[in-house]
Amino acid sequence: MKESIKAGQLCSVAFVDMRMPPGWDGVETITHFWGWGRSIQIVICTAYSDYSGKDIQTQLGGSGCLLIFKKSFDMVEVL
Repeated sequence: MKESIKAGQLCSVAFVDMRMPPGWDGVETITHFWGWGRSIQIVICTAYSDYSGKDIQTQLGGSGCLLIFKKSFDMVEVL
């Protein structure tokens, strides 16, 4: 991600899971992404979360750049 930003090729969307062992969880990953560019659209697709959707919004702040899908999700919801 950092290399893309330096090259002026910032991605417009990132798909993130909440559990990504052994490293950062989803909230920490999104915090780092938004530290590089707050306009990055984030889609959380996860079956597991230690946070509710409200907890995630509280930790990350309200943003139109965040969408949360809980697996299993309806394909209409994705579209």
